[in-house]
Amino acid sequence: MEVATTILCTARQNKAARGLVPRNQPDGFTLVEIILAVAIAAVVMGGAVVLFTTGLGEDEFADARRSLEEAVQSARTRALETGVDQTVLLFTNGVGASKFPEGTRLVLITSLDVSIGRQAWANPERTGTRWYFSRYGWLEPIRVQLRAEGRKPESFRFTALTGEMIPEAGP
Repeated sequence: MEVATTILCTARQNKAARGLVPRNQPDGFTLVEIILAVAIAAVVMGGAVVLFTTGLGEDEFADARRSLEEAVQSARTRALETGVDQTVLLFTNGVGASKFPEGTRLVLITSLDVSIGRQAWANPERTGTRWYFSRYGWLEPIRVQLRAEGRKPESFRFTALTGEMIPEAGP
């Protein structure tokens, strides 16, 4: 009887080594399970990112900044390409024909303000403040602040040589 038991155990071990006998307990996760878990986590994280970025109220200022940047690059490029000086009209509620989101308004300090000693933020003129862009590529330096009810104002300036928008600390 011992010989039969030994032969049976030896045969079972040989089959297990070749993968013919199913294992009693799994040793980990399968590749399919891991891929499925990663995919679910990616979908959840993607939804969270969209929820947090749209829910923080940043869109209004981002749209206004984008309108300003597009106006700067467009006018500067047009001035360089045509060789003709350009201007952009700045209004309290928008840039040229592009309006800011409801509740967002613009105040500014121009180089003219600085030359006469005025350092306070002012609303653009009712007819629009003309922002000058030279045919040589430089533009009138300007400081801009975006304001909205219940939000901390964002201030930035545009460099004269490149038109780059540079954030400023504080109001």
